[in-house]
Amino acid sequence: MSQMIHYQDDLFLLSLRAKSLEAAILLDADPEFWKESLLRDIHFIDETSRAIADNLAGNRHLVDRESHLRLLERLSLDFSRALERLVKAATPLAQSVDGQRVQLQNIASLHRELAQDLAESLADDESTKDGDSSIVSGDELAKLLGEGPS
Repeated sequence: MSQMIHYQDDLFLLSLRAKSLEAAILLDADPEFWKESLLRDIHFIDETSRAIADNLAGNRHLVDRESHLRLLERLSLDFSRALERLVKAATPLAQSVDGQRVQLQNIASLHRELAQDLAESLADDESTKDGDSSIVSGDELAKLLGEGPS
């Protein structure tokens, strides 16, 4: 990709869409108008957040990567929760997507797993930071720079 990706802004907008999805579930909105839009949003959030996860996984040296992973983890949890509520809700809009119930449950499960993987990855990164032996101490740095005793 030749352009700079603004992960924080992208994740913020996806989070807004996930929260919007959750709000829509609670309303008695007319499915005739909103069903297709709801399904498009679900697929957009799913595909885009997984693409961002793949990009972040492949770029371990990205500035603010940890922050982006935390935002993505939160998004994945919120999105999976919204989908689970959609599948269980009794509103007209929720009932209109009954035919996609299994697919929606699978997407929710994928995002729960993604959130779990991200949490584990973040925990591993933290433990690696704490025990990182590649950090040069002040004494070692002085020796390397020829400023200290040999």
